[in-house]
Amino acid sequence: MNLVNITPIMTSDNTPAPYSCYASSVWSGHPAWKAFDGDDTYSSYWHVVSGGSGYLVFDFGSPTSVAAFNLYNVAYAGSYDPYSIEVYGSHDGENFELIQVFTKGNEALTKDSIFYFDKQVKYRAYKFDMITRGSYLAIQELRMFEDTDQTIKISNKIKDKVLKTILNNSLIQKYVIPYAEEE
Repeated sequence: MNLVNITPIMTSDNTPAPYSCYASSVWSGHPAWKAFDGDDTYSSYWHVVSGGSGYLVFDFGSPTSVAAFNLYNVAYAGSYDPYSIEVYGSHDGENFELIQVFTKGNEALTKDSIFYFDKQVKYRAYKFDMITRGSYLAIQELRMFEDTDQTIKISNKIKDKVLKTILNNSLIQKYVIPYAEEE
């Protein structure tokens, strides 16, 4: 797997075009785009108005493959970190369908982890719905990655099915060379 950060550096919720982002709520001075501005310092982050849950939506403007993502959390590590993330995808930027849920029991989901999707996904917009155990939710950076590795990946179910088909095919069995014993 060869992951490449495809998250553009945002300078507002709609800049640069065609990218856009928004959040469930925004605390004064900490808008949604701060989670996508490439700045992982203490002063630049998205923060909900109140409560321990909220979501960020990032719209690429066109279908974009995302293989994984990671988070950079605020300086108050632990108290504002999410412990559950539901990721949704949208083809039109309005109607979202669940892609995958990420949890680690009672552990916070932090920048030390990269979260891989179980399957290749390609949507125009991605929604990250998060819950924290603390009183507020805040994210310094949310980065999305594309897998540029062109290696063909086959699931174990497909491998097993292909192998069984080959073994059950009488034409192939007909031409199997018998074991030759040494003299």
